[in-house]
Amino acid sequence: MTDFIDGSLKHCGFSCSKLSISDNLERSLKKGKGEEQCAAAICSVLVLIQLGASEEREEIFPLYYPILKTILADNAASFATRAVVCITDLVYLFLFV
Repeated sequence: MTDFIDGSLKHCGFSCSKLSISDNLERSLKKGKGEEQCAAAICSVLVLIQLGASEEREEIFPLYYPILKTILADNAASFATRAVVCITDLVYLFLFV
């Protein structure tokens, strides 16, 4: 993972690496199962906190929030996954409302 990020930073700049990380997190939230979704939810919050009050943060919230709501409503998702996503959802709301 770090090699991928370092390669992205060298070849196309910082904004491209953020896009790659964002795309990977979105894919993990949508198509992952169990622990992968939990890790992606936690990482998405960390990315949000790291971006601070920048414009990129305003772009990421509408991207991830509907996916998190879908996972919460999914009865097939495990209890642990839904619990982590619930906490992630609360942090999102705390940061944006």
